[in-house]
Amino acid sequence: MFKKIAESQKKHEEKHLEKEEKAAIDLEEKMDKAHRKYIEDLLMEGEEIKKIYGLVKDFACITNERLIFVDNKALNLTGKARRYIVFFYLKEIVEVAVDQGVIFGEVRVSTRKNDHELEIINKTAALRFAKEIMENMRNV
Repeated sequence: MFKKIAESQKKHEEKHLEKEEKAAIDLEEKMDKAHRKYIEDLLMEGEEIKKIYGLVKDFACITNERLIFVDNKALNLTGKARRYIVFFYLKEIVEVAVDQGVIFGEVRVSTRKNDHELEIINKTAALRFAKEIMENMRNV
């Protein structure tokens, strides 16, 4: 009897995780479209977008050559919103780390000079983002 209850609970949890993952992927696709237009203006000749990850305002783009972080800051003391953009070549990356929280995930990308962090919509997407960076690093 306990075995049946455990199996039923496991199936319920798996179904819930599948729904959660599908919702996260749908949101990623919507954000991808919104950010793609902005990123296209930042690309160099011959550079191609591989994947875009992030939240509604802040996001990162992996291209065939670079990683681009876009950090949209809230209003500052002067009342102006600011956009902070970091570009670096994939060959400059020395470490990629993932912090998987309960809901959100965080990816830290380190170069010889700095660390850059991006909070991702969900922890599963954070792991996919880190893997995507590492796969693209291999091809550089």
